[in-house]
Amino acid sequence: MHTATRDVGEFLQLAIGAYAADGSLVLSIGPDPARLPGRLRTEGVSESR
Repeated sequence: MHTATRDVGEFLQLAIGAYAADGSLVLSIGPDPARLPGRLRTEGVSESR
């Protein structure tokens, strides 16, 4: 899950929804969007929507 929000409530809703759907999370908050795909690949994160 990646979010650029600074709203704690919005962040928690996203995190809880992602966890409920899959049971695991990799969090990233605010890194350069251009670097995000490489970071997720490095961490072995699969993308689902």
